[in-house]
Amino acid sequence: MVAFDTLFDFSEPAARLLQAARNPVAAKNPDISWAYHNALWTMGTKDIDETLSVFAPLTLAPVADRIRQDVLILAGTEEVTIAR
Repeated sequence: MVAFDTLFDFSEPAARLLQAARNPVAAKNPDISWAYHNALWTMGTKDIDETLSVFAPLTLAPVADRIRQDVLILAGTEEVTIAR
């Protein structure tokens, strides 16, 4: 199995960014604005709530205990979106 990046639960960091987009001051931040609009475009959603519901199931939590093989995790050395 090959996993790109180091996310166990994508919904959690995505939810933080989307919740920040609700704040009019934070929404002016270029990183938050880009993340929000990119999420809408990528997922084909129309608002924050719909996007949150699409991201909610993107977690390995319910299946992680069933992974029985080695996993190669790839992560960029200059990753800035997801904190390490």
